[in-house]
Amino acid sequence: MSRAAPTLARTRRWRTRVGLTTLTGGWREFVRGRDVALVYAIAVIGTELVLGLLPDDVHQRAVIRSSTNLYNLHHSPLSVLAASAFVVNGAFSLWQIPFLVWAYGTAQRWVGRAATVFIGVLGHVGATLFVASMLGANLGRGRLLRSTAHISDVGVSYGVMCVAGFIVSRLPQRYRPWYVAALVTFAAGPLLLDPTFTDLGHVCALGLGLGLALLASRVSAATAKG
Repeated sequence: MSRAAPTLARTRRWRTRVGLTTLTGGWREFVRGRDVALVYAIAVIGTELVLGLLPDDVHQRAVIRSSTNLYNLHHSPLSVLAASAFVVNGAFSLWQIPFLVWAYGTAQRWVGRAATVFIGVLGHVGATLFVASMLGANLGRGRLLRSTAHISDVGVSYGVMCVAGFIVSRLPQRYRPWYVAALVTFAAGPLLLDPTFTDLGHVCALGLGLGLALLASRVSAATAKG
C-alpha cells in the first residue's frame, strides 16, 4: 500500500467530519430563535397524523369537538380555544405549516419567545371571539340558521395571519407595500367573492397584527429618540 492511501483516507474522514459539522451547525442556527415555530408546527402535524389514523366519523367528531363554534364556546370556552389552535380540517390544510414556521420564526428572532406566543394567542383568540360575536348577533336576529352554532372552526390561520401582519416592519421598506397588499388580498379577497365567517376572522387577525406592528414601530422610534 502506498503512503498516499492512508493520507487519502484521512482526508476523506476529515471532509466527512467537516461536512457533518457544517450541517449540524447550520441546523442549530436555523433552530436557534425558531423553537416556538418548530414546536408548534410539529404539534399541529402530529395531531393531524394521529387524527388521520382514526375512522372518518371519529375524526370528524374530534374536529367538531375542538371547534370554536358557538356551542363549544358556550360550554367549554378555554379548552376549545386551546385545542382548536392545534387541529386542522384535514391534511390539505398543512400547506400553511411552512408559512407558520417562517412567520413565527421571524417574530421570535425579533421579539423573543414570550412576545411571539402572545401575538399568536392574541390573533387566534381575538379573531375567534370577534367571529363568534358576529355569528351570535346574526343568529339572534334570525339571519342565520341554528345549525351555525355547531359548524367547524379550527386551524392555525388566525394566529398565523396576526403574526404575519406583525412582522411587516421587519421587511425592507421597499417590500412592505407589496407584502401588505398580498396579505390583504389573501385575507379580504374571499370576502368579495364567497364570504365566510372564517374570512372575516382572517381580516380581524390581520388587523390585530398590523396594529401591533404600528405600535411596536412607534415604541421603537420613541425609544431611539429618547
